[in-house]
Amino acid sequence: MIQECKSCLEENKVESVEPYQYLPVLEALRSEALGDYVSYGIRVTREGKEINFVSDVTTDREAIEYLCAICTEKGLSVDHLMDVIEDFLEEGSFQVTENS
Repeated sequence: MIQECKSCLEENKVESVEPYQYLPVLEALRSEALGDYVSYGIRVTREGKEINFVSDVTTDREAIEYLCAICTEKGLSVDHLMDVIEDFLEEGSFQVTENS
C-alpha cells in the first residue's frame, strides 16, 4: 500500500516553476510636456522569457532597483504588479508580502 502511494505521488509530481524576476530597465523617453527624459521601467521574466514589461514607472533609479529587488525576493505574482506599482507611486512606499 505504501509503495502504491509513493508511485502515485511520483506520477503526479508538479515540476517547480522558477519564480518571477523583476528587473529595472533604463529608458530614454520623450513627451510633449517634458521633452526628453530618462525613466525606469520594470521587465518581468520567468525561465529566461519576458512575461511583462511596464514602461516609465519612475525616474528614481534607487527606488526602482529597490522595488524590483523586493518584488523578486518576496515572489510577487505578476498579477499583482500593477497594484504594487500604483501603491508605490501614490504613497511613495509599498509593501509586498510573500506570494502576493
